[in-house]
Amino acid sequence: MKKEYTTYDTEALAQDSTFIAWVKHGEEAQAWSDWLSAHPGQREKVAAARQLVEAVTFEEESPTAAQTERMWANIEAGTRESADVQARVVPLWERPRAWMGAAAAVAVLILAGWWLLQDAGTEQFATAVAEQRSVDLPDGSTVTLNAASTVTFDRESWRNERRIELAGEAFFEVEEGARFTVTTDYGEVEVLGTSFNVEARPQAFAVHCFTGKVQVRHDAQQVVLMPGEGTRLEAGGLEELLFEGEEAAAWRTGMHTFERVPLRTVFAELERQFGYQVSYPEAVASRPYSGFFESGELDEALRAVCWPMELQYEIEEGRQRVVVTKE
Repeated sequence: MKKEYTTYDTEALAQDSTFIAWVKHGEEAQAWSDWLSAHPGQREKVAAARQLVEAVTFEEESPTAAQTERMWANIEAGTRESADVQARVVPLWERPRAWMGAAAAVAVLILAGWWLLQDAGTEQFATAVAEQRSVDLPDGSTVTLNAASTVTFDRESWRNERRIELAGEAFFEVEEGARFTVTTDYGEVEVLGTSFNVEARPQAFAVHCFTGKVQVRHDAQQVVLMPGEGTRLEAGGLEELLFEGEEAAAWRTGMHTFERVPLRTVFAELERQFGYQVSYPEAVASRPYSGFFESGELDEALRAVCWPMELQYEIEEGRQRVVVTKE
């Protein structure tokens, strides 16, 4: 990671090839997460640069006349809400001036020889740590992304095939219509019109049905869920889960609940919600935890997790780190 990134302004960062590779393809995601943890004062700038990069793609070839016309249309569209797909970003460090440099960045990129061309069909939306995001899909369905999550879909084929890729966690509210499919690295979820929550992270794949009916597939296994039912991927395959009310997707209101999950999973969620690196003894990583913590105050969240597990913790503000130890 370049030390001089701290001296970059929004425009310079949005032109950096390593930064673009992270935003567009998730390359060196852990390195960027560590860098943000070590430089919390850079988050506002990174958020603004990331939003700019997400709105465009970069090509080195000279555009055709038609592409040039579309380029200017896309630049115009970037300053107003899209008619088909709108995104509302609510980062914790958001400031009113976050997009002040966007127009200048566009001009700098063009003068530098970069051509801004919106992908013909693919749309991708992502969240950073401590961030949530709501996206309106072309059919009126909505998806709310939890922290450190990404959704990708093809707008052009959406009318014929409602298919969306998810990495992370999201809550879906699907309008009735053709089959709606969520694909992940761990399995597929299919519905016709319903609301449900999907978590698809390393060592954590779970689906909870709130309304309607949901079909979940993992390898050759298939499970149909009704409201109040869920399923979680364990070593032996998909296992049944039952839940009440909104608890399975309470993260949308700042409440994060867990039922018999390893502590490493809880600590990973703390990292996503607060942007602090959490270190802990490997001996406690697999201990099962049932409980909750709330977004807002890191100290209170840590106390809610560590106290019942007889663990101690220290918050290192300067290093954006939490050290957990056994009593």
